[in-house]
Amino acid sequence: MDWAVVRCMDGRLNEALTAFLKTSGIPDLHDLISVPGGARDVNSTESCLYRSIEDVSIGLHHIKHILLIQHTDCGAYGGRANCGGTEEADYAFQLEELRKSGDALKQAHPELDVRLALAHIKEDGTIDFENV
Repeated sequence: MDWAVVRCMDGRLNEALTAFLKTSGIPDLHDLISVPGGARDVNSTESCLYRSIEDVSIGLHHIKHILLIQHTDCGAYGGRANCGGTEEADYAFQLEELRKSGDALKQAHPELDVRLALAHIKEDGTIDFENV
């Protein structure tokens, strides 16, 4: 197994995420780590998320690539209202959080190919994924 995908456990992402992973070339066989807030706690070496990545995905499965996914309107952050109040502010906030997590993981594990994606959950419920 070469890949791990870290995502928020929010069920609204399920269908769009499956399609995004296929079009992004992520193999069907990958570690899928679903936690509240997605990549939020990857920069804390004491978090369960970090331990899962380090102990299982890297240590046991010897992954080479990891995709960190963040999304807007995330309940683990208090939703859009707590992240700027508008789609645009929420998007900018989550993008910055995602980049911080990616940078922290790259610093801790420079041997990994760390990729980032942001799922923009729009007010009308549509979801657009983008590689960052």
